[in-house]
Amino acid sequence: MKKTLVIGCGGFAKQIYEALVGFDFKFHDETGLTDRHPFLDQEVVYFVNEKDFESVTIAVAGTKIREEIRERYSSLPMQNIISKKASVSRLADIKQGSIILNNTTIEPGVSAEEGLILNVGAQIHHDCHVGKYCEIAPKALLLGGCSVGDYSFVGANSTVLPNINIGKNVTVGAGAVVTKDVPDNITVKGVPAK
Repeated sequence: MKKTLVIGCGGFAKQIYEALVGFDFKFHDETGLTDRHPFLDQEVVYFVNEKDFESVTIAVAGTKIREEIRERYSSLPMQNIISKKASVSRLADIKQGSIILNNTTIEPGVSAEEGLILNVGAQIHHDCHVGKYCEIAPKALLLGGCSVGDYSFVGANSTVLPNINIGKNVTVGAGAVVTKDVPDNITVKGVPAK
């Protein structure tokens, strides 16, 4: 079994717990507020010797903060955590440190950079590209050929139409329908998203 350090003890760590079946893992709470995982009664370690672990998973929601945490544990390779209830095409290219939860779909031709979070029920259709440390919220839908820039967040129940380009550090609001390209560093919401 693989020995994995799981950074985080909050709600998102609870979400990935079932996908950790088959891993020898320990939770690490950087805040020092608990010695047990609050929901699962798992031991939490405070002082980490990276030599005791083979890989790291960052179970913290958010985009840029995940990369900051990654830099603190750079000696460990990132571990992908993929739910058995996810459908990931063998023709997709998913980089290290991705967390892919229940009832998600990644179709052929998809490429995703380091640190993707694909939350419950989200879908990425054929030939999309997702940048590093992006978060695709529950039931969000990226239709064929679209791209999402680094550090972007696509909100719950939102839809990005085919061949649309979303810039870096963008927030797409919950329920939005993105019908045209979105430049870097802005928030869009509504139907159509503005």
